[in-house]
Amino acid sequence: MPPGLRVRGTIANLVANSHPQYPGEDYRFSDQFRADLFLADLQRFEQTGQMPDFILMALPTDHTAGTKPGFPTPQAMVADNDLALGRIIEGISQSRFWMDTAIFVIEDDAQDGWDHVSPFRAPVFVISAYSRLGHPIHTFYTELDLLRTIEQILGIPPLNLLDMGGRLMTDAFTTTPDPRPFVHRPNQIALDTMNPTPQNATGPALHWAQLGEQMPAVVDDPANDDLLNHMIWASTKGYDTPYPAVAHVVLPARTRDADD
Repeated sequence: MPPGLRVRGTIANLVANSHPQYPGEDYRFSDQFRADLFLADLQRFEQTGQMPDFILMALPTDHTAGTKPGFPTPQAMVADNDLALGRIIEGISQSRFWMDTAIFVIEDDAQDGWDHVSPFRAPVFVISAYSRLGHPIHTFYTELDLLRTIEQILGIPPLNLLDMGGRLMTDAFTTTPDPRPFVHRPNQIALDTMNPTPQNATGPALHWAQLGEQMPAVVDDPANDDLLNHMIWASTKGYDTPYPAVAHVVLPARTRDADD
């Protein structure tokens, strides 16, 4: 981490319980920096034998910066994100805290694009010695279910009526623990694979580099969502691969009630 880096916040209670150097949603920082900070803290936890009961951590580079020059390609930024998560999981699973730890990994942008079923779906990973089931879980859970499960593990009451109604994610756990630690896989894409600049790009790549150069510094802005999606598509699928058209769903006419 660059020396002297300090993160400023506006919520006093949050700042008092946050790492003073942990970068926020700033894509100029690799998620490897964030993993390094956590793993350094984990070493101190190991020495003292005490670890916080609850840690909330953001690894944001999987959002990517599209084709904006000066940033790694979307593929490289996703690889950066995957590697950081793998290193963190490996570190925790090799620590003294592993048998008492549950890690929930979620995406915060479930609404950003349809999959084959719905734009409101997102994967979740439940990682612990009690979650190695050997197969995916297809039970539909919500973020409130996830929050309620965390509250139950911590032994704290629900925050409000919404999470009080959440279901426990029991299908994701087993009563027989598997203490084996995880070992992360090295990245197969160089993390410093950079987006082309207008000066070294031609053809369609030049077009997307120019658009990326015009994108505001705050990449993760709702006003840029559609442009960013097109950038990621062009970069990963190829400049000549057509972007998916919007699917227009025609609903059947509503049957009129007798008293209409």
